[in-house]
Amino acid sequence: MDTLSVANKTPSVNQVYGTFIIPAKPGRKPRIMSGMHTEFKKVKREIQNKLFLMDTKKFEKYKDKKLFVTLGVHGNWHNKDGSVKKKDIANYEKFITDTVFEYLNMKDQFIFRYLLEKVQDDIDGFVMQIGFLEE
Repeated sequence: MDTLSVANKTPSVNQVYGTFIIPAKPGRKPRIMSGMHTEFKKVKREIQNKLFLMDTKKFEKYKDKKLFVTLGVHGNWHNKDGSVKKKDIANYEKFITDTVFEYLNMKDQFIFRYLLEKVQDDIDGFVMQIGFLEE
């Protein structure tokens, strides 16, 4: 397995791909926005710029092969009182996978096994490992 590690705050898929209703200002109608917004394109570009600085050629061997992927999403998953924040990790997975696989010119349809975990950390980011699926 080969590893990518990126320290960067990532949005959730709901924030990126969801539909938002922007409250109306006095005298105006609410606006509905959908799709990827400029801010999230910026985050995607930041992550891909960090990937550019890494040796990603080692991932070429995985192209169009059945894959096993692990993803650890790092961040603060707890409130000040110690309770767990209401953050669905699967929502972050989609944005990260789409961003990384697009940069690597790989298709996520080849992921046959996926291990996803929350990692309590002071630094936001993720660690992704990509390997061949051993059948």
